[in-house]
Amino acid sequence: VHDTAYARAGFSRHPQMRELAATRPLLAYTHNDWGCSNWQLVEAAEELAAGLRQVHAAEALR
Repeated sequence: VHDTAYARAGFSRHPQMRELAATRPLLAYTHNDWGCSNWQLVEAAEELAAGLRQVHAAEALR
């Protein structure tokens, strides 16, 4: 079980973060494995890289 309370912290409610989110593509990460320095970080980075490739591919089609 992953503790998602930290991921739902007040950062997303901060006005500057809301402004950034409104002007940039957002990637949703489905796990909360950033807190530990282990192999899960590699998996998280790979998932985010795949998401970025999808964003760039979609932008290239525009």
